[in-house]
Amino acid sequence: MHNSAAVYLGYALARVGVALWLWSMYVYIPQCYPTRMRALGTGWTDGVGHLGAWGGVLIAVFGKNQRNRTLEELAR
Repeated sequence: MHNSAAVYLGYALARVGVALWLWSMYVYIPQCYPTRMRALGTGWTDGVGHLGAWGGVLIAVFGKNQRNRTLEELAR
């Protein structure tokens, strides 16, 4: 039987971890660009991230259904 408290705690820790990682990336990424290009570089990086999230939705909708299939079936 699953322990609900452990599941909720794990979920909360994962959410906090992702939020802290994203915040640190928003601080780190601008420092990787020269001062004169900092806004452009940060915007470009953020935009590519949003395109990646959008692409993930297309894969989820139009991708090959892999549930209950063997690797041999998926390779066809």
